[in-house]
Amino acid sequence: MQTHAGQTPVPLRASTLGQIGDTIPTPRYDRNCIVPGLVHIGVGGFNRSHLAVYLDDLLALGGPNRWGEFGVGLLAGDKPIHSALMEQDFLYGLLEMDSDHQRYRVIGSLAGHLYAPDSSEAVLARLASADTAIISLTVTEGGYFIEDASGRFLADRDDIRRDLEDPHHPRTWLGYVAEAASRRMRLGSAPFTLLSCDNLKGNGTTARTALLAFG
Repeated sequence: MQTHAGQTPVPLRASTLGQIGDTIPTPRYDRNCIVPGLVHIGVGGFNRSHLAVYLDDLLALGGPNRWGEFGVGLLAGDKPIHSALMEQDFLYGLLEMDSDHQRYRVIGSLAGHLYAPDSSEAVLARLASADTAIISLTVTEGGYFIEDASGRFLADRDDIRRDLEDPHHPRTWLGYVAEAASRRMRLGSAPFTLLSCDNLKGNGTTARTALLAFG
């Protein structure tokens, strides 16, 4: 990260936030006190520039409810994102631009991130945790396994069949969420809200339809 023209770049870390300078807003709240009440599956550009930013704004207001986000990546393309976030202590920069203005800021609301293929049990534990009140999704339209023309759930897809056969080692978000819900029911934990953030009509209904058809 470049702080000022001509200065030596400062690597973005929790330990270097004080070196960035006053021209770039950085988190002023205690990130160690963040409660990851929201777990988001698919921490891509949309999530990092919207939902995580809203949470960063709320954390900056202070108060007793210190909700942040914990991220989960399921796909091979999520591994570079995971590595980059790990390297930066889950901090990242956001550039906001319009026709006559631009603003750069550092977002600190992401409390952690797991790459599911390497940490399946840790992901399930996070989803099943009593701290998790919302599981949100950006998995693209095709990630719901719903056929556009018929509305039919694609139960014959290989990953879906595998998750149904081996629910303790899931691959899809449906497998992870269904197993987490089962664990929470056995533990008598409070239910969670499933929130689709994907840009499709009736996204909440689509997520519900997919999960009920899977189960």
